[in-house]
Amino acid sequence: MAMFNVLRWYHPMIGCDWHIPVLPPGPLPAPSPYFVFHIMGNPLSLTKLYTTSVFADSTQQAMVKGSDIGMLIPHIGTFSVTIFVEMLFSGSKCHFGPAAIQVTDQNGGSGNPAAAIAVVANINLNCGFPVPTPLDAVLAFNTTAVGMTWADFLAGLYSMVLDFALQAALNWIGYKYMGWIGKGFQRLFNRIGPRLGIKSMSKAAAKATPGLRRAWRAANRSGAFKGTVNDYARMVAAKAGRNLNPVTRFVERHFALTGENVVNFFIGSPLGTAADAPAIGGPTAYSKSREQIDRVIPSEGAVHDFFDTPPPSSTPVDPSTPPTPEPTPADATRHYLNDSCVEEL
Repeated sequence: MAMFNVLRWYHPMIGCDWHIPVLPPGPLPAPSPYFVFHIMGNPLSLTKLYTTSVFADSTQQAMVKGSDIGMLIPHIGTFSVTIFVEMLFSGSKCHFGPAAIQVTDQNGGSGNPAAAIAVVANINLNCGFPVPTPLDAVLAFNTTAVGMTWADFLAGLYSMVLDFALQAALNWIGYKYMGWIGKGFQRLFNRIGPRLGIKSMSKAAAKATPGLRRAWRAANRSGAFKGTVNDYARMVAAKAGRNLNPVTRFVERHFALTGENVVNFFIGSPLGTAADAPAIGGPTAYSKSREQIDRVIPSEGAVHDFFDTPPPSSTPVDPSTPPTPEPTPADATRHYLNDSCVEEL
């Protein structure tokens, strides 16, 4: 059995996440890389798991398998006006550890110590869009190690793949079907925008502009415009909107993006601070989905059972054969004294 270093509180995570930058007047067409870093024991995280009685190198609390670094992981890369939202719901989760060792986390739950699958480094699954990214490593240098079997490795890999698939599905569902959250934010902006002086001209406002009808008739006579006065008013309003400065235009037209990012909190993303975090409580789409998935496909425990259970004996047992009685101490002594190899004293 090989030995693997235990992950502890101050072990650093560094790596690369992918997110879509949002710039005025809108999001870029493809994700961009962001350099990320933090420690496993992020003090602001609601999703980290650590032991209260097991210490690595006798100084630092050991992390528990399934721990998530959680919120406010720094992201350095392409400027984005929504990068703070990405950081607020960020995540970095470890999936490997020995099933044979049981520990208690800070919430009183039972788990296994987290271990570095590459002996002195671990691969974490981090937040990302459209899919999470396993491009992040935890540097795990210490003198405390645990043994892991092939079943531990395969069970951890299975759990990581399952989280990857479920996170990608939730990303897609949130992007595709949760736009009503963003529309709610848009309606909120429509209420507060005018008070901030951020409002583009509507068609009705354009029609009420003095001289609009004279301008419409002149454009028709010269052939510069062909259409009704309503069409002309709509064109004037659109032109006024385009003439807004880029930041104002972005705030008005893309305020909904903030609401769409907040969806991850309520669906309970497996990566990042979620509504079902231990400090908050309550079921989410993620936790309920995992319950349903565990009923349909094998769980991580089933993977362990499959690889750890010895194969059945190939020799059939006759049920009519009486069982062989267990030897007693007297039998053992008699057999020893009757052995021809034992010299008589």
